[in-house]
Amino acid sequence: GVQESYVRTWQPDIHRQKFIDLGCYPADQFEEVVDSYFVERVMTFGSSTLGKSPIISLVAVALAKSKKAKVTLINPLPGTEKDWFNIPSVIPIVRDKNASKASIDYAVEELELFYENFKVRYKTSANYEDHPCEIVVIDEAGMISMYWEDLGEFIKLAGKAGSHTNTGLILANQDDMISGISGGAKKNNAFKLMKADYGNFVQIHARETGLKWLEAYRGEDKEKLQTCLLETQKLCNDLNKEMGLTDRPKVGDSKRTDPNAYRCALVVCPGQAPFVIQIPAYNSLSIEGIEFPSHARITSPHLKEQAKADAIDAFVACTRCFSQNVRKEKKPYADGTSRFYCRDCRHNFGSVSP
Repeated sequence: GVQESYVRTWQPDIHRQKFIDLGCYPADQFEEVVDSYFVERVMTFGSSTLGKSPIISLVAVALAKSKKAKVTLINPLPGTEKDWFNIPSVIPIVRDKNASKASIDYAVEELELFYENFKVRYKTSANYEDHPCEIVVIDEAGMISMYWEDLGEFIKLAGKAGSHTNTGLILANQDDMISGISGGAKKNNAFKLMKADYGNFVQIHARETGLKWLEAYRGEDKEKLQTCLLETQKLCNDLNKEMGLTDRPKVGDSKRTDPNAYRCALVVCPGQAPFVIQIPAYNSLSIEGIEFPSHARITSPHLKEQAKADAIDAFVACTRCFSQNVRKEKKPYADGTSRFYCRDCRHNFGSVSP
């Protein structure tokens, strides 16, 4: 169903003009840029500490508004410290210790259903107007490919026929190793991907991967883009240092990062010259009015912490299965902490009392 947003909106700040002066789109123009230049096929590239998942979340929200699309998030590792999604994930209710395996299996099942629907659309693409736009967002695509052999085939077909079927595909991938999501479960690897297969995708390269991409770039604006990306990264680093923020996990705390840190990325859109953009704060785009599967649930522990701090009881989710089908018990715990009961997995858990 339609979800409301409990996150704070990113606002233009006093430093935005510095990014503009360097030739970079500022964060508050992110949705406008997505609406103007992005197609509904997007891949993000970067190492595991560069915030690919939050980026695809931001892109999914912006594209959903632009295309008036329903969004299905496939999140095989829900509820971890790297889960910053403010859009709900389709995950199972798990009552045993095999939560991770169950989440991956369920993610594959959901993808198979989505893919079957895509193939129906592909065969009836002449009836384009009969198919409202639907976008599937796949986090940890490399992991999914180990369990779902058709991922490479899906990516190839989506690249060729996504626009004709009114279907969107957004993925997060390690670095630029596209072959890593070719479908590792398929023994003959019949659908091994090549760079040409994602030529119709928008590519978002975070930090170092953007500089790596530009090394092989042959456009006349190569030197200008390299300078822009380097100077923009330096500006982000300087501002983060000045404000005590970090855009990647801190030493000694492997998963902690600041959602409001300054970040930038290189964007490569089909038919457009590459450009540099400032990435908005994590979860700063409202999801109000966007449609999601009725069984999807928000799993981010960071948003749960924020919800507790803001005393929003309606946002509380079970700490075991992440279900929001919970009730607040009348009697709190001895220390004053509110007591909640999950109707799905029958788990008692606590939340900070308002």
